[in-house]
Amino acid sequence: DDESESYRRNELLRASEIKKIRIRRNPFFKSLMIDMKEDNQRFFLSNTSLTENFLAEANALINQGASNAPQASLQKA
Repeated sequence: DDESESYRRNELLRASEIKKIRIRRNPFFKSLMIDMKEDNQRFFLSNTSLTENFLAEANALINQGASNAPQASLQKA
């Protein structure tokens, strides 16, 4: 196994802490990028399998979780 232990960590991402989510598409796969509100932290997941309505569902969760914060919007990259 050639993966570093740091790649095996579990991260809990709260909807209220997410700034935006983007999906990048190329001919071979989709990549998911999650930008957090604080510390300019970004999570990047390559070669993801996502449903067609993923952005709409994620947007609803983020807006619901961000009721005390500015509304976040999701966009396709």
